Order: sequence, then structure tokens, then C-alpha cells
Amino acid sequence: MIHDSDFMKVAGVELKIWDTTLADLAEIDIGERFNPAFARERTPLLRDVLEQTRDRSKLLIELKYYGHDEALEQKVVDLVEAAGMAD
Repeated sequence: MIHDSDFMKVAGVELKIWDTTLADLAEIDIGERFNPAFARERTPLLRDVLEQTRDRSKLLIELKYYGHDEALEQKVVDLVEAAGMAD
């Protein structure tokens, strides 16, 4: 989950989110740029955020479509339903 279309603000990396692989996400440090105490922080996946917020909080998901991900809405719906958080 990331708000911007790339990782420039959070990591100083010009890689666009639609060109990013899971392996890339595992390598991009989004914390150290702000404070060394947050070094090694990684971009969370939606399924991980759903798991951590289930039964603890409501979650508002904003979708930004940049023309690179077909069926984005359905993919998100599928993840939310699989997590049992459709309500």
C-alpha cells in the first residue's frame, strides 16, 4: 500500500509502483530516509494491512488507477472479501 505512484518521497527511488515486483518491495527501505530508527521498514501489502486491522479497526481503501492494472477494483474486492472484511 502506497499513496504515490513511485517511491521518491518515501525512499528516494524513482521506481513506479506498477513496475515494482514483490522482490523490489522487499528491498526498498521506506523508513531510514525519515529517521534511522525506522530503517528497514518496507511497504506493506494490502493483505498484511487487512490482517493487522481485522477486528481492530475499520479501513478506508483509496484506489488510484494509473492505467497499468486491469481489474484493480475486483482484485481489491477479492482481497477484502478473502480477509472477511467486506462489511
